[in-house]
Amino acid sequence: MPNNKMGIIRIAAVIVLLIAAWWIGGQVASKPIKTEKANLQSQLTTLENEHSQLTSEHERLKEENSKLKTECASLTTEGTKLVAERDTLKAQNTKLNADHEALKSQYSKLKADYDDLKSAVQKLLDIIGKESGTSGGTN
Repeated sequence: MPNNKMGIIRIAAVIVLLIAAWWIGGQVASKPIKTEKANLQSQLTTLENEHSQLTSEHERLKEENSKLKTECASLTTEGTKLVAERDTLKAQNTKLNADHEALKSQYSKLKADYDDLKSAVQKLLDIIGKESGTSGGTN
């Protein structure tokens, strides 16, 4: 029986040594894995924070884009109105220029008629002055 006890003790010692070796090996092997896991968890947290910030920025930019589109549409409408108003004013200006040219022409004709009448009146005054024996009139 003493050999049996020694055999059992040897088997138990081997089992304890195997368990200890397995546990120590697991600790040694798991330390780099735990470190890597902690690093990856930190990177994941950083990426999640960046994702959250980028999502917020994206939403802000979408709102700003929507406002700018509305403003652009408003400015386009206003621009269209201004182009129409400009075209109307150009047409009025063309008409006014034509009226101005017509008035200048009419003025030239009236001035020529006035000068002709003035000359005719002066001639009449000269004729009347000769017939009556006095010298011609003034202007």
